[in-house]
Amino acid sequence: MLVGELEYRKGNIEMAFHFLREAIVREDALAYSDPPPWMQPVRHALGGLLLEQGRVEEAETLFKQDLGFAQGYPRRKAKLNNVWGLHGLLECFTRLGKSQEASFIQPAHDIALASADVPVNVSCFCRTSAVAKDGCCSWIDHARG
Repeated sequence: MLVGELEYRKGNIEMAFHFLREAIVREDALAYSDPPPWMQPVRHALGGLLLEQGRVEEAETLFKQDLGFAQGYPRRKAKLNNVWGLHGLLECFTRLGKSQEASFIQPAHDIALASADVPVNVSCFCRTSAVAKDGCCSWIDHARG
């Protein structure tokens, strides 16, 4: 996952996506445990970066898997009601004009957002737009004073 995110920052977009997809295969092969043995789900990173590149349909598929909405993806591996996946899927639905689907998940998104301990304006802080001067992480600089 780290190699994929680093390649993305270097501008090697397709190589980054290759490494992130490989990381998903490896993540999916992990045995089930609760709590999960990984900190950051790879689908959050890949979905967020796909969104940033305008590949919204691909991102939608990943976020549906991540949240347990996709048929054929084991629900036991899903991260149900997580704010990052909900934010990503809501962004996908909005950008694709799927207003009915967006209104279906909006309440779950709002509940998850209300309990988040940081402002959530993107599905993954790995997006380059997340760390832009006026991006979602600008609050960190303001907090430092």
